[in-house]
Amino acid sequence: MSDGPARPGYEDVLSEIERIAASAGEAASTSELGQSVRGRSIPCLTLTDPAAPAEDKQHVLIVASQHGSEESGRALALALADFAVRLSV
Repeated sequence: MSDGPARPGYEDVLSEIERIAASAGEAASTSELGQSVRGRSIPCLTLTDPAAPAEDKQHVLIVASQHGSEESGRALALALADFAVRLSV
């Protein structure tokens, strides 16, 4: 992960997702899964190898921060996504 905060807030998460997606190029896309009870966008970052056939891909779902006070999960999920992108570049 970049030198962002160890306890990222909502805006930190959004900017880090955008940074990771930009660094991954065609291997990343972002979308909105829905809205929270507070009306905030629930972001989704998808990482994939566009050259790999769909039947050869394995799927991993990482869910973090389903409870707003669970800050370590946010930081870990972002760090894992960043690591995956750096590993593949």
